[in-house]
Amino acid sequence: MNNPFSESLIIRYDYDDDSIRLWFTNHDVIEYTVADIGPTALAEMQRLADSGRGLMSYISNSKHILAVEPRRWKEWL
Repeated sequence: MNNPFSESLIIRYDYDDDSIRLWFTNHDVIEYTVADIGPTALAEMQRLADSGRGLMSYISNSKHILAVEPRRWKEWL
């Protein structure tokens, strides 16, 4: 899925039933899983990603998400 975000560093996202992956302009890819953040937070992140608004704010303001060490890697597209 391409990303409609214009105000954040996220340039792309993708998700399935168990995770969401976020691609950033600095080539970082971050993955949050349902095991890491729970089904409610994952569903909200997916909803916000689809809407194109509020995902970065949600992550930045969610202590339980910030406390998680997501999977992280570099990808040179």
